[in-house]
Amino acid sequence: MRPTWMLMGLLATSIVLPASTDPPGASSQIRAEQWHLDYLKTAEAQSISRGNGVVVAVPDTGVDPHPDLNNNLLAGTDIIAGGNGDGRRDLDSHGTSMAGLIAAHGQGKFGALGIAPEAEVLPIYSSPPDDTGDADSLAKGIEYAIANGADVISISSVGASSSRLRQAIRGALDADIIVVAGVGNLPRDQAVGYPASEAGVIAVGGVDRAGLHAAISVTGP
Repeated sequence: MRPTWMLMGLLATSIVLPASTDPPGASSQIRAEQWHLDYLKTAEAQSISRGNGVVVAVPDTGVDPHPDLNNNLLAGTDIIAGGNGDGRRDLDSHGTSMAGLIAAHGQGKFGALGIAPEAEVLPIYSSPPDDTGDADSLAKGIEYAIANGADVISISSVGASSSRLRQAIRGALDADIIVVAGVGNLPRDQAVGYPASEAGVIAVGGVDRAGLHAAISVTGP
């Protein structure tokens, strides 16, 4: 499954969470550069809900227990490499970036802030950093999310489908789990990929700082 940078219809790029050894100024600079927080009127949304009680599963390259995330990062699972880990490692940074966009708590006033900073992230290592993940690995990750209390499954990848993956996606939807998936990035992807193309999945693309469709993001029904 090929990774695609996205978050709930917004981003064609990702933030990079500062390392725990960075000085406070680096963290505050990261917060200042999160232009999408203002664009999405995040402060207004968070006055209604900050995601408390919501579990968001992130099947991806794993999620690092970064200081901006560790307060709400659950123990998950490793689908890749024998399934002996708990999803809380990331050799690629893609999964950590996606989790940060969703639920980083920002260490108070500093660091990266997510859209739902009180939501809990369920990390699932289902896509290796060498970008050779497969449909059935993603399916196993979705099955794990269903069995472990996910309310939302955020899938930042596209690829081929399989009977097991289609069954897993439909199983999540039948369980009233919200499934969000990126449509894919040009030029590598030329059409809306799977599982974004599945009926019932919220398929999302990217916009730029002006709110216009990002040139890198695939278009289609």
